[in-house]
Amino acid sequence: MAMNEVFLKEEKVKDALRTLMQKYIVVCPVGGTYSVLTEDLLAKVDIERRGCPPPKLLFLPPKEKMFEYVLRDGVEVKALLEELEGVLFLGLRACDLKALECWTKSS
Repeated sequence: MAMNEVFLKEEKVKDALRTLMQKYIVVCPVGGTYSVLTEDLLAKVDIERRGCPPPKLLFLPPKEKMFEYVLRDGVEVKALLEELEGVLFLGLRACDLKALECWTKSS
């Protein structure tokens, strides 16, 4: 996993996030947890925050709806799991990045 460092002046961060939101689903720390970024949440982004729960909860939630079924005239099962593609994570700690890297290698 290649990583590049980019440094922005504080006044340019919101513009950069708006640009990224056009191409990616942006997930970052907002109000003590990781949230999908929307225009309404831009003012509340706190990339420096260190009290967020680990991002693994986004990939491996403790509880998740995996399928639905109907029991009429036989059984109909509908899978509900989706792959995350085009997602950009901001504000992750180095240990969380390393854990995600290990997890993706083992998958």
